[in-house]
Amino acid sequence: MRIEYTAAKGDCYESAVKSFMENKWTESGLPPERKKWTLVHTMCRGGGPIEGVRFGHAFLFNRELGLVLDLANSRGGLVPSHRYFKVGDVDPDLYPFHEYTYPEMVAELVAHETYGPWGKVDEEITKIESESMEAAGLVK
Repeated sequence: MRIEYTAAKGDCYESAVKSFMENKWTESGLPPERKKWTLVHTMCRGGGPIEGVRFGHAFLFNRELGLVLDLANSRGGLVPSHRYFKVGDVDPDLYPFHEYTYPEMVAELVAHETYGPWGKVDEEITKIESESMEAAGLVK
């Protein structure tokens, strides 16, 4: 199983920010402690029509509990991080993987007026996405 392409534009960056602001993990009975969660901007590998293509992605991560919260495109939920990283081929050692605390996220939102990605991470993700799409023959 891999992350599948959808015809509709993804909303992962917006969804992750709103999930952080609304403490969405509490809907699963977890404590409301924001300091244990980070917003992650990274890259996943596509499946289906974009098999193998790297694309930017955002989700919430709780290292202590080993959980990811991903509600992008009104799907997903809480997933053990080891499974999520395997399914999406998330590799913090090979691709951009930036974590933001809640205060850092708010500062980036104000500074950039977008849900993300931000700054250097945006540049890295955009470059890798472009190269990956070109290698797959999806852009000319």
